[in-house]
Amino acid sequence: MNERLQTIPTSITTIRKDDFIQFVKFNLWGSLGSISELFIFTVLITYFGVDYISSTILSYIVKIFFGFILNSKYTFPTVKDQKVYFIMTKYFLVNLTGLLLNVLLVYLLVESVLLKQFESVETIAKIIAIILDAVLTFFLHKKITFKQAAVENQA
Repeated sequence: MNERLQTIPTSITTIRKDDFIQFVKFNLWGSLGSISELFIFTVLITYFGVDYISSTILSYIVKIFFGFILNSKYTFPTVKDQKVYFIMTKYFLVNLTGLLLNVLLVYLLVESVLLKQFESVETIAKIIAIILDAVLTFFLHKKITFKQAAVENQA
């Protein structure tokens, strides 16, 4: 009985360490994607006069493609054993949730009285939305998009 109790914390620590490593990888690639998203967002607003909602949607779509390629290869590498189109579909559906959150947050923050005082209100709102989106989409991808691949690899 005592031996069994001693192994439980080790397995919990291992799971948490693995989750943490995946979270770091996800956010490393996500940071690169978010930098490109913010860059595209800013260019669309500043140089092409695109409104902030359309810029949010277009830049997010670019990030989705970028993120899928990097995360399926480096963060959740078990995708190669799965049907790529099925995983990709789940990936895009999860990111649709992230996109809706992103658009809603950017809109609410840009239109809020608190941020109206800042000159770069759209950029500040976008950065806040990117950070919140990163946390949400990591957990959704881990539990939905790449779950089956991880389960089958452990079997």
